[in-house]
Amino acid sequence: MRQKRVTHRQTEVFNFMADFYERNDEIPPMWAIAKHFGWASANAAMQHVDALFRHGLLERNEIGNWRFARKLKEAA
Repeated sequence: MRQKRVTHRQTEVFNFMADFYERNDEIPPMWAIAKHFGWASANAAMQHVDALFRHGLLERNEIGNWRFARKLKEAA
């Protein structure tokens, strides 16, 4: 199955998350994303974050927290 492209809104969410991270040194909580975009619930934010995960732009660390995806270097 071919993966769809990142939508304009998903790009906006990603950019907000990156800006928030620069200012606060942490990924924003779902409620902060929802508040920024005027969504009624954090679930709407979570759906966009899950889409970013499926596109490979976000990943979870070992304890389950979100982080920006990192390219793994090939072992020499």
